Amino acid sequence: MAGKFKAIGCSMAACATLLNVGGGPASAAEAGATGDPAPIATLTLTSEHPAFGAAISFTATFPAMKWIPEESVECDQGGQMAYLDVQVEPNGTSPWASSFTLWSQSWADGGGAPADCTANLYFYTWKGHTETSVVYLGTTSFTTT
Repeated sequence: MAGKFKAIGCSMAACATLLNVGGGPASAAEAGATGDPAPIATLTLTSEHPAFGAAISFTATFPAMKWIPEESVECDQGGQMAYLDVQVEPNGTSPWASSFTLWSQSWADGGGAPADCTANLYFYTWKGHTETSVVYLGTTSFTTT
């Protein structure tokens, strides 16, 4: 997939999980069922006109937790990934204001046409050095212009 998407700040395992290759709980409610806390969180798009090439912003709120929250934005055009970016909030600070620039070479090569995008707020759980699950806290979808 080289050259097909933009990925910043995610390990191979993290990117694979974001691309639904990995396993683990799909939501905080499922995590709560496995004994992990099910924190209440929100993910809000604060940009009014998301468009190809534009910087967009989100505000994420979440309770204090021992895990490190991450945010991803993925945009698809006709089932093909046009953009993927991941950001990490290493301090676990809430609220978290993040910014993503909606641009990738493959998207530009396709003319920058509108795309369907999904943003996710999540964290990984670990036991020792082994990732045990991914817990999704919030999601929001939007279409670029």
